[in-house]
Amino acid sequence: MIPIRRLLAADAAAFRAIRLRALKDHPEAFAAAWEDEVQKPLAWFETILDQGFLVGAEGGAGALLGMAGLDIPTGAKKRHKGTLWSMYVAPEARRAGLGERLIAAVIMEATGRVEQLDLAAASGNDAAMALYRRMGFEVHGVDPRALKIGEGYIDDILMSRRLDR
Repeated sequence: MIPIRRLLAADAAAFRAIRLRALKDHPEAFAAAWEDEVQKPLAWFETILDQGFLVGAEGGAGALLGMAGLDIPTGAKKRHKGTLWSMYVAPEARRAGLGERLIAAVIMEATGRVEQLDLAAASGNDAAMALYRRMGFEVHGVDPRALKIGEGYIDDILMSRRLDR
């Protein structure tokens, strides 16, 4: 079984590699752009890992096969809700339950810290939508034209899972 663990600043190079791969191979699935993040220094990725919560699936030789993160706002009126972000499983590791395990790790970290976990999934990404539904997320809205890629637009499907029930 592929191990999943919290990523630390020492994992910044592996995190950068899988993050850039995800952004390049699936630009429609992420709000961030490869063109922006490829220019960021390794220290930028270290800071993300130092200040946030991300889990990774180890693929051997220091590489990662998957990742998922939890973002919790600090503002008094927003810190009751967290966001599942940067969810990605490399194609060669899909259909083995890795996505469920990554999301479960984020849910475990979020439980007791936030009341609700939100995410945005690109419309048309049926596999991701099915995964999120299996993990207890429900659709609550659509963000039309959330992303612009070239001359086209991608709607985001907004989903939430209550953690305070």
